[in-house]
Amino acid sequence: MLLGLQDLHQAGVIHGDINPRNIVIDSEENVRLIGFGRNLKLEVQTGENYTSDIKAAGRLVYYILSGGKHPFEVMGDMKNDVQDIEAQDLIDWMMKNNPTIDKILKHPYFWNEKRKEEVLIKVGDQPEIQCCTDISQACKIWKAEKGLTGIEAIEKAFIDKKGRNAQNRKTKILGILGETEQVKNENFSKIFLKLCNQAESYSKDKTFSKWKTELSDKWSDIDPTYPEDLLGLLRTYRNKLTHVGFDKQMFNHYADFYISLHRLAIDMSWDCTWS
Repeated sequence: MLLGLQDLHQAGVIHGDINPRNIVIDSEENVRLIGFGRNLKLEVQTGENYTSDIKAAGRLVYYILSGGKHPFEVMGDMKNDVQDIEAQDLIDWMMKNNPTIDKILKHPYFWNEKRKEEVLIKVGDQPEIQCCTDISQACKIWKAEKGLTGIEAIEKAFIDKKGRNAQNRKTKILGILGETEQVKNENFSKIFLKLCNQAESYSKDKTFSKWKTELSDKWSDIDPTYPEDLLGLLRTYRNKLTHVGFDKQMFNHYADFYISLHRLAIDMSWDCTWS
């Protein structure tokens, strides 16, 4: 149904009447979106023009997955009506945030195992994620010691770390921030603090908030320096993908992990154009 809506929106057409009566199953069991009596060809294509279709589609997804219940505008009983936590998040996102249909179809609810692995590699290899331990430490220092610049916080994070490896990591982190001192200090807030704050927000009260403690019995090789939040778990998952014989079912151990990862990637404007 959503793929049919995507075709319409890509052609600049608003459906205008999305409801259960306009969803049919053909003889080959394909879903068909019908009922174009009120459709409209747009002269100017903007995301706002599709709002009514997106919200109506969100209500229809709720109707389908809840077995025929109507959400109206109140989603308080969603947990009882729609059991899948990723489906709950998808519906809530469609109803409240007005994403485009292209973004909707990239939601974790539609990710298969191959897609999950692709996302773990692609997002897990972001330079900031590769350096998440040192970045998290620098952000904690910056918050604890008022008046520090971003560069000063990074220098303090490495003050007790010796050797070529530590120097290379510091050089890499400073390189992520830019070329000049002013730009580096400005981007420390725009990039590093934002990353750590969002990771903390998307880890709070989630099933994976104590992941290091919970998984230590299963994984004896967890890097003890990784932060116990979304960033640390993401980097751990990414590294585990390189291990032959690793139980990939562990990637589904936390039901809300991919929801948080998806939100973080959007907030950080990382490339979310995975296939």
